[in-house]
Amino acid sequence: AMYQALENAAQGTGKEVVLVECGWHANDYIEKAFSAGAQMASPSVRVVTLDGRVAENRETAWASADLFCSLSDNIQETFGIVPIEAMAAGLPVIAANGGAVPENIKDGVTGTLIPVHDSNALAKAIISALENPKYIRNLAETAKKQVREKFSWDKTADSMIDIYTSVLRDSA
Repeated sequence: AMYQALENAAQGTGKEVVLVECGWHANDYIEKAFSAGAQMASPSVRVVTLDGRVAENRETAWASADLFCSLSDNIQETFGIVPIEAMAAGLPVIAANGGAVPENIKDGVTGTLIPVHDSNALAKAIISALENPKYIRNLAETAKKQVREKFSWDKTADSMIDIYTSVLRDSA
């Protein structure tokens, strides 16, 4: 879905689209399958693959991105930490509306939610992002602020203290 949507976005806007994939594959067969799929489904999109096990590569990926897409469904991503990391990095986020993702991304406020497994909706969201940079920059700024408020170490520590206090009170 990602490769098709990016090809549609590149064709629909006439803009250069570069996909940066930062992660790793379980084996060479899977890596080759992803590479072949990208070449077949998105021939006009330049794909850069970085080994996500290397910290510098992750930093490069975050710093070079204009937009972040997360297409994990609720089976693959139960909490949605990677979209939160993208929001913290100040990136506009397009994410599949599955699992816990909608608890952290409010559509049209802190990001864009699309139906799970819908490459047409993804393409439309990417095209909209490319054509409306001011709008998605506002989403990104709101999201970054929300992440700082909701997931700061102070907030996390306060939440843990509340949990421990509740457990201790209930067990007494």
